[in-house]
Amino acid sequence: MAYYQNQQPVDNTDNEAYIYQIEGSVKGTWYCRIKRHNANGYFRKSLKTTSISEAFKKANRYWLEVRDAEDRDKILMPSSAFTALAQKWFAWREERGREDKTVFYVFKNYYIPYFGSDSVAHINDNRYISFLNDYRLKFPARKKPKLRTLEVEQVHLNSFLKWCYENNHIRRPIRLSKLTLNANDWIADEELVDVGKPERRDLATYEVYCFFRDYFDYHVEWSHPRIPEEPFHVLVNRKRCSFYMKTLYNLCCRTGEELLKAKWKDLTKHESKEKDGAFYISLTVRHGKKVNRNRFDGINHLTYVSDYRYIEMLSRWKTFLESIDFPNGPDDYLFPLKKGRADRVGRRMRERKGLPGEEFTHWDSRAAAAHIKRTRFKVLEWRRSKGPVSAELEQQIMGFTWYSVRHVSIKRMLMTSNFPIHYVAEKAQTGVSMIEDFYWKYMQNPEGRIISRSATISPDKREIQVFTDDALAALSELKRG
Repeated sequence: MAYYQNQQPVDNTDNEAYIYQIEGSVKGTWYCRIKRHNANGYFRKSLKTTSISEAFKKANRYWLEVRDAEDRDKILMPSSAFTALAQKWFAWREERGREDKTVFYVFKNYYIPYFGSDSVAHINDNRYISFLNDYRLKFPARKKPKLRTLEVEQVHLNSFLKWCYENNHIRRPIRLSKLTLNANDWIADEELVDVGKPERRDLATYEVYCFFRDYFDYHVEWSHPRIPEEPFHVLVNRKRCSFYMKTLYNLCCRTGEELLKAKWKDLTKHESKEKDGAFYISLTVRHGKKVNRNRFDGINHLTYVSDYRYIEMLSRWKTFLESIDFPNGPDDYLFPLKKGRADRVGRRMRERKGLPGEEFTHWDSRAAAAHIKRTRFKVLEWRRSKGPVSAELEQQIMGFTWYSVRHVSIKRMLMTSNFPIHYVAEKAQTGVSMIEDFYWKYMQNPEGRIISRSATISPDKREIQVFTDDALAALSELKRG
């Protein structure tokens, strides 16, 4: 156990600050201890010097900082090292459900290796410019960054600096100037930046989408050396993936929370004004990156609209949930996930932990992503059983993600259906500029777009599907718009 020695009060602090050394210390480093007024205990910090005069000067400065923080009803924390505060920031974000792999990746690969144990308080525009030219651009973890990538990374750093000030780790607020406004002056070697035109990668084709859709729908002739029939959880996962994929494609939603947190009460059934007996569905989305970003932007929901075929898909899904006793009432999730144990021993174990023996929640993004990742190789093997697979097709199958479905849906509306850009943007709940920026390469036939300027329905309206009352029976309780 360490004991103080040479404890001495700091002048002009009313005996609220002391410097001292640790008994038995070889180096003889000085430390300071400052009494807090708005919290229990003391502010303690190493002064990192063996000079007593220098120790008095540093201790006096820390005393002023502590008092200044207390005047703002803040509790000053002693450490301002970049790495230490970054770890605390990650923990703070996780506690509030803000865990983000992208943010962690940027800090782990760029900011923490460069700034290390440097004080956060020393970061400014000049330090950032040095970081940019001497480290970030010269040693990219993967490839040359686009200016937009650097801009997003700087936003993460500014968020971290704001947190440091608001939580009393630094004395003054720090906000870096916008990179996009200063790029010409700040970036020394423009060859290190990717200046290519924004372009959405071909994550998948419609052909690959059909492979995955058909695999989930028709492929599984279950085969297992010990288990004769498809297990219940495998069946539910397969059906859920099938309906999730078709919903993403039909409604052109974003992947993740937009759909996975949707409930049955968010769906509305609309009777067609074009043809008797036809219906379409609208989905009110209350979650996701475009909704409730803050309480001032006024966007608390988005609305996606299906085509006439979706009503049958929804009816089949609801009928399936009812057949396996999964909840499908107004307040239940559209994509339910069952948690719990079927055996009595397992249920008792959960109950001893204070957990319900069985509960239903929503399928989450992480589980959905993991499932599609596991499925890729199975789809590839299934496709190989039908004939040769080219290297390009194999790459497309192994690169397929849930977002690929939205990509294919948007591309099909532009190229196959020849819908106007503003319609596609409205359907996908995104901006016209996004469609122009990322899908411009699919719209390189201006004459064709002039000739077929808008989508039309034939006089007999055969494109609009009508279903019998029996087919719609499962959706009889769905509210009408």
